[in-house]
Amino acid sequence: MLTKLNKLEEIQHGIVQDVDELKQSLRDSQQKIEEKADHIETAVFMRRIEDLENRSKHNNIVIWGVEEGSEGAYTSMEEFISIATFQGLMNLKREVEVMRAHRTNIKQDASSPPKPRPIHLYLLRYTDRVFILKSAASKLKDNKYKNTQLFISDDVSRGPYARSEQS
Repeated sequence: MLTKLNKLEEIQHGIVQDVDELKQSLRDSQQKIEEKADHIETAVFMRRIEDLENRSKHNNIVIWGVEEGSEGAYTSMEEFISIATFQGLMNLKREVEVMRAHRTNIKQDASSPPKPRPIHLYLLRYTDRVFILKSAASKLKDNKYKNTQLFISDDVSRGPYARSEQS
């Protein structure tokens, strides 16, 4: 009887250990699921934030390569862009309303000469943005401003979820 009781105690002890291991395994699995859910939720939120950022830039473009100080003869950056770039360099026949224009800092390598900072434009109409981007390829190809090649691009987020065009 004592032997049988000892064997039952051993079996019960083994069952208790198995149950404890199963509980720990369940806790680990739940923690992994929660971490995965948090990661997925964070990724969804990041995509949504990026989408909102890109939608807020729906009417924006960026002009690259304009030498620093080129706008000095004009009363504002907006006037410089309208007169010197759109009417002068690109010879656009259509009036484009620039609501806001400013240079933006870019990360530069200290060992190389500084590059001109890009000019970000906020246009009144999306149709003007499309018109300028379509015209830029042909109008700027072999047409330099003060011996510098200019480039015009759309203004989108540089994040890992960025898309080139938002609807």
